[in-house]
Amino acid sequence: QEIPVATVLVQGGLPTQENGPSTGPSKWLRWEDLWQSTLSRPDPRWMNAEDPLFILYTSGSTGKPKGAIRNHQGSYLIALATALEMEFSKADTGLLVMPMCHANSLYFATTFIHLGAACIIDDRRSFDPEALLATLSQEKVTFTSLVPTHYIMLLFSTSVGNFMLFCSGVWMLMGILMMRKMINFKV
Repeated sequence: QEIPVATVLVQGGLPTQENGPSTGPSKWLRWEDLWQSTLSRPDPRWMNAEDPLFILYTSGSTGKPKGAIRNHQGSYLIALATALEMEFSKADTGLLVMPMCHANSLYFATTFIHLGAACIIDDRRSFDPEALLATLSQEKVTFTSLVPTHYIMLLFSTSVGNFMLFCSGVWMLMGILMMRKMINFKV
């Protein structure tokens, strides 16, 4: 069942007939206006560890769509475990390229937020390998998470240059090395 969206949050200008949908949400709200409205509010409401933080929608192993409610405590524990396992610190800079509705981006964003580390959200409509490489270099990014398709697109990028590529998983690394050989890159 489709649930109608009442409000859409946007950054920058609001969509018009020319650059946005003609139908859709009844209210468009600029991020900047929402932020300004919070500055004049009284003390924030305290949350309990068990209070919901966000809902992830998934089909999971059953193939049937459902919402998975994550609470503050669970999110914090995943962030802590991720930071410890991957040895992240406040000095790190993360670059998130997957949609913020995806568990990968939500969990890594939460990790960097809890650490007080920099977290850059790439809000492009689709993955751009050239822009990714530029951001990695300009922002001194120490971590990003990509899917295999992203790595393949990077291999065909004209500006790969002197980037060091670290992959987890033997099969991913073997696939990348095979792809590099097929397109005549030096390994």
